[in-house]
Amino acid sequence: MMPRHNESLSHMFFVYDIAEFLQKKEIETKLYTTRMPDIVFEINGKKYAIEVETGSVARSLTRIKEKIDILNKVSDEWYFLVTNKRIVQKYRKF
Repeated sequence: MMPRHNESLSHMFFVYDIAEFLQKKEIETKLYTTRMPDIVFEINGKKYAIEVETGSVARSLTRIKEKIDILNKVSDEWYFLVTNKRIVQKYRKF
């Protein structure tokens, strides 16, 4: 397995690990490589999205807000999964 376009190895690990966990629970997942959320899935008619953040977007508040706008458009509920404890505080307010 190779990282997707413009993706770090740690980002790839978290995305595929979460997707595999959900698929084992028989939850169909969609993975995206574009501006869309990393993982989108549906449970009981409600759409969820997960955006894995390793730190590269955290440098730009504008990019974070753009991601939030997209997350709000494509899902009913969404989560940032922050993999770097040094940036957790920056994302906590969202």
